[in-house]
Amino acid sequence: MLNTCFFSVVILITQGSQKILADMCALGLLASFCINMGSLIIYRYFMGTKEVMPYHTGRLGTLALWIILVSCFLFLALDKPYGTMPWALVTSFVLASGLLIARKRAPEIEEIGQADSEMELVLYLAESRMPDIHIIFQRPREDAAVATKENKVYVTYYSPRAGIPPKMARNHFRFPHRRAVSLYKRIVALLNVVQHELSGREVHVRFGWPMSSWLDRLAIGVMMFKLIRLPRLFPNFAFTISYEKQVPRAGAKALDR
Repeated sequence: MLNTCFFSVVILITQGSQKILADMCALGLLASFCINMGSLIIYRYFMGTKEVMPYHTGRLGTLALWIILVSCFLFLALDKPYGTMPWALVTSFVLASGLLIARKRAPEIEEIGQADSEMELVLYLAESRMPDIHIIFQRPREDAAVATKENKVYVTYYSPRAGIPPKMARNHFRFPHRRAVSLYKRIVALLNVVQHELSGREVHVRFGWPMSSWLDRLAIGVMMFKLIRLPRLFPNFAFTISYEKQVPRAGAKALDR
């Protein structure tokens, strides 16, 4: 019923002109293709082909096809101004309505509600009687082992749009990362809470080596530029950036043979 009302309003605005409606339809299809292809390119360059091996396509071919589609869209938008203006107005209206609705009914709200809190992490570490505590930051898309120890916690910052990662153990804490606050500021805020609440403990902070994609490995320079500020902010903490050797499983050895 909503679609019926919406398209009826569009037909009334365009006064039933088949030419304008055809131009709007063509622009909408090309814009959809451009958005889908652009999203595919971003996903491929950020996430690689680990989860899409049956549908593997070349990055350069996808990029070339996206450039062709964008060129066609720009040409059609400039060549059909009477169809471009109604299409732009309708698209802007739908986009604004979607953003307003997403504030209260976005799927990210449910993912954020499942997250852990910083105080839960502090309370878990406070239960340990050991003099030293370890805080290990993990990336959400890496399959790293989690050892359940009372003086060790694993921290994962995840994007609510990508969904909350599974909880690997009791000492695995997941915090949502939003663009309003940078990841570096979230880490500093967490360490400030730990410093204030667990002031008499020896704190060790470890960051894992980024291995999720080649773009992440290029971004290690930017990450390091920010992380090297942490020892000045927390001189009593011990900081390390390392990679732990993964012990191969028996099944993996059998497959290799």
